[in-house]
This record gives sequence, structure tokens and C-alpha cells, in this order.
Amino acid sequence: MRGSTGPLVAALAAGALALILLAACAAPASAAAPTPAAATLDVPNNATPPPATPTEPPQATTIDPFPSALVTTFPLRAAGTGIPDDVIQISAGAGGSAGSLCQATVSADGGWNCDLSAPPNGPAIVVRAVSRDTGQSADARVDVLSPPTIIAPPGAFTGGGVHGTAYPNARVTVTGASGATCSFPADSGGTWGCVLHGAPPGRTTVTATQVAPFSTLPSAPSAQVPIVIDTTPPAAPTITTPASGSTAGLGQTVDFAGAGETGSRVTVYASDTRGSSVICSALVQAGAWKCPGTLAAGTYAVTALQSDAAGNVSPPSNTVSLRFGTSSPAPGTAPGSPTPSAPPRSPSSTPAPAAPVPPGTGPTPTPRAPGSRCPSFPVGWGPRSRQRQRQWCPVRPSPDG
Repeated sequence: MRGSTGPLVAALAAGALALILLAACAAPASAAAPTPAAATLDVPNNATPPPATPTEPPQATTIDPFPSALVTTFPLRAAGTGIPDDVIQISAGAGGSAGSLCQATVSADGGWNCDLSAPPNGPAIVVRAVSRDTGQSADARVDVLSPPTIIAPPGAFTGGGVHGTAYPNARVTVTGASGATCSFPADSGGTWGCVLHGAPPGRTTVTATQVAPFSTLPSAPSAQVPIVIDTTPPAAPTITTPASGSTAGLGQTVDFAGAGETGSRVTVYASDTRGSSVICSALVQAGAWKCPGTLAAGTYAVTALQSDAAGNVSPPSNTVSLRFGTSSPAPGTAPGSPTPSAPPRSPSSTPAPAAPVPPGTGPTPTPRAPGSRCPSFPVGWGPRSRQRQRQWCPVRPSPDG
């Protein structure tokens, strides 16, 4: 029995060895071939995902500081940084005018700039830059003072006076091409005016600068404005209608007419012992003038003055005596034509008509015609203008004049 099982055991051992060798040879090939199960990884539900790549925040909109000194030259350049291709909108002050607004596109390197042609005047004006894409903003402040303005059409005639607008309460200095100067403070509304002393007659140019209350530095000079200085007053006008000694009915409108210097304005005054008042005024055309007017009951000395384009005032015209009565004019008398009185007596027995009453020599005069007032000759627009107006028109102007 033992002898018969020996070969069987040996055969089984040899077979097992062969299987082991066969398995050992097949294992590398199986390992080299990936299987679908090996390529798929199951991630547990509670696994933490890898962190995301951080995103850089957008670049902030900035504006560069302005010079600390007063800015008097323009345009004013604003500059800063932002996101490339963004649009930056810039405003100065309230941004109410085109000159106080501008916009710029941020370049690839992150910079921007634009020019403000006319920022508002004043201390610490806020200039703001706002991003269109992000809404971010940045501010800077600057003191600004532009030149004052001279108000005069080119070639305007003047008796030496110049006027215009400026920063409120600034002191304005005007300089003519001849070297003549004048200086005057602007009022709280920015209005100013002064007379060039010693300026020779003829064509010249003027410029103006200003010093504002918030700075000791002057502005740049304004643009030159050509003017014509005329200090020669026109000749006295004449009154040809109505005839001296005429009488008009109460409430009747009378036509006053005469001759004068073409382009000048004639103003007609009526004077009595109570003072003087304006009857009417008219522009002289082709050497003649005409205007209608009426007065309250009384006897008046009627005179006229004329002022030229430069504001120079003439001597007074001839004096016409005119009476406004309490009765209507005679039948058949055309409106505007006063009835001549009886021929005057000899000069020795006829009292001379009263001259206009200078101020301070009689009662305070008051206008008697509705809306009447003294003509408004510009202040300083001729050395003789105010002097003659005060002499021949002592009435106080009405509030609107």
C-alpha cells in the first residue's frame, strides 16, 4: 500500500508546482492591464474639495493731489489710476458747466488723465473722479482763480470807464495799453467798475486781473479788449418843439422835438420851484429826436441834455417855458400841439424861465410823471457825466432806475 501511493504523491506535487509556476508567469501581464474599477475613485460625501485659486480685488480708483498753490492757468489737468479700459468721470465743484466736467478711459498701464477747461473759482474746490464700472470715487481739492471779465463789445466807446464781473469781493485792477490803470473792489455779486485815469483819447486795449479774498496772489490777466476812449462831451441839443410860452391842457400829451448828435440819447427835463423831473427821452437819429410827455398842472422850464455812446453828457439845451393848465385845449387843436400863448411882452418885462434847481438849493424834488426818473449814466463812464447829471437832474431816481 505504501509502495503504491508514492508515485501518486509525486505526481500531485509536480502538478502543483506547475500551477504555481504558471500563476507566477501570468501575474505581471494581469498587473500591466488597468481595469475600469482601478481607474474610478469613489470620493466620500464628507471629503473637503481642494481650495480655489484666490482672485485679486479690482484696482481702486485714485486721483492725484493738485498743487498746493493757487491755480491761475487753465486747463486744469486731473490724473490718477484705475482699472484698464474703465471710464473715469471727473467733475469740479458742482459740475454745473461743461468746463467743469471731463472723462477719460483708463489705459492699459492703469493711468488716466483729462483736462478741466473752466473749473469754478474758489478755495478748496472739490475735484471728484468716479469709476463707471465699479462706482468707486476719489476726491482732491484745489484753490482756483480765473481772470475777471470785462463787459464791453469790441471797439466800444467809453469816457474812460471799464466794468465787468469778478469773484465776489475781489479787488480788480484794470490796465490800459497806455499804462493808465484803475482799481476797484467787486461787490458781493461780483460786479465792478472803475475809470482809467490819464488814458489818452482814441483806440486802445485794456486787460484786468483780480485778487480774491481767499488768496494774496493775483489771477492771470484777462484777454485784451479793444475800446475807444472819448472824453469829449457832445454839443448841447436844441428844443424846437413846443415853442416857448406855449400852453397845454391838463393831461394833454405834448410832442417834444429838436436836434442833437446822431447816436446820442436826449433826455428832456421839466423844472419848477419844486425841483426837476424827467418828461421823456429819445435816441437821436439823423440829427433829430422826438418824444412825447405830459406833466401836472403848473408852469415849467423845459431843458434837454444828451449823452453820447461814451457816456459824456452835453451842456443843457435852450430853455422852453411851458404851462400845463387846468382847462382843455381850444377846439380844433391837434393832440400833441400845445396852444401858443399871447405874444410875450418885451424882454425887460418878461421874467426869465426858472433854471433847473441844483441839488441842495431847494426842497427835495420828486418826479411828477408816473415812472419818471433821471437817466442812468454808467458810473464813471465819463468824468463829466455824473457831474452834469447831478447838476441838471437833481431828482432822486426811482427804485427801479
